[in-house]
Amino acid sequence: MNINSVNTNLWPASLRAPNIGFNNNLLSNVNGLTPKSLSLLGTPASNSIDYSAINQVSNLKTEAAFLKNAVNGLQSAISKRGFVSADNDKMTLSANNNARFSSFAPNSVRIEQLAGGQKNTGAFFANNTKVDSSLVGMNQFSINRDDGTSKVISFDVNSNDTNKSMLNKMADAVNRAGVGVKASVVYDEKNERGAINLEATGTGTGKEGAFSITDVTGGAVSYTGASAVSKEAQDAVYYINGGNTARISNSNTVDIGGGITASFKQTSSTDVKINRGLDADSAVSALRQFADSYNRMVQLSNNSNMGVRLSNSLASLSGSHAGGLSDLGIEFKSSGEMTINQDKVRTAAEDGRLESQFSRNNSNSGFMNRLSRLADDVRLDTGKYIDRSSMFSSLMNSIKQSNYSALFNINNNSENSFLGLFVNTRV
Repeated sequence: MNINSVNTNLWPASLRAPNIGFNNNLLSNVNGLTPKSLSLLGTPASNSIDYSAINQVSNLKTEAAFLKNAVNGLQSAISKRGFVSADNDKMTLSANNNARFSSFAPNSVRIEQLAGGQKNTGAFFANNTKVDSSLVGMNQFSINRDDGTSKVISFDVNSNDTNKSMLNKMADAVNRAGVGVKASVVYDEKNERGAINLEATGTGTGKEGAFSITDVTGGAVSYTGASAVSKEAQDAVYYINGGNTARISNSNTVDIGGGITASFKQTSSTDVKINRGLDADSAVSALRQFADSYNRMVQLSNNSNMGVRLSNSLASLSGSHAGGLSDLGIEFKSSGEMTINQDKVRTAAEDGRLESQFSRNNSNSGFMNRLSRLADDVRLDTGKYIDRSSMFSSLMNSIKQSNYSALFNINNNSENSFLGLFVNTRV
């Protein structure tokens, strides 16, 4: 180049170390302009130099760092132990960050009874029959819950109302009251005449959600039979660690101790064991993030300026481990990108195979450890993973097409020195 020596302070931050990594030992060998100093000449934007090839190197360094972090994140997730129910149809588990693997954590739970809400079912009526005249006018009734909540509810019945329209008014009034009871009008599908009735159901579970419905003014409750309880409210009853002491909960989501929350699904005649194992949810989430990062690296490696070294390294890694990874639900497309089958991955996480394959304790020849070393090498010595001739040619073609072409005198012998401004070219 025929301009004064490069002042690296003029380069935009995105093209200075550590994002790309200037090779300062080579700066003294090159005289020339910087992107910022070139712009000071006032060249129109349409004639500016295209630095996309250089930016790809910056992206490669960044993605290598991301991939390294993703590897660490996955290995951390795989080392995270959790509590797993031996029968998820009966009970599922979740644990907080303070969950303890000690005598405080239960080993099993037997579920004798699930918590449930109360349900009232009224009498059936032919839906298009005129309502009884005794109900015409203001009707008031009271809903009283066992937790002390009480409310008087009102609705009007007109002389032209049918049983259907009257029941709908009554149900709407209950639902607007917000008293913890939901009402609906239900059709008797077996009755060809379209008989209907009123159902009232507690919105919560447990005995404290039990309720009664009584007339205050008029006789709507007596007429509809809405006070008839068809299902009693009940608490959950369960036993810990094979003990004989019944424990009670008004909910099916229960703190069973040791930082563990159980969600009861079905009753169980025997104890449901609680196993200590891998936190499958954390492992699957971390693996998805890892696969995304790996695929971005693969996409960059397929760029024409990157040459074949990186793509070959990734292909060699995936190829030598494809069989074992496929068994875990991890496969590779023809493009080299990774795909995951979440159901198979979850099964592998729960039975220990995922941990065996990806653990930090795996041998140095393991997939994750080899990939971690490759990510470090790409990040620290980016220059050997790019096609410098292609990058140099791309940048020079851009310069020749710009208004700056007369300012440069660069030949192929300047290639390594020129690119040394942008990337570490240590080989």
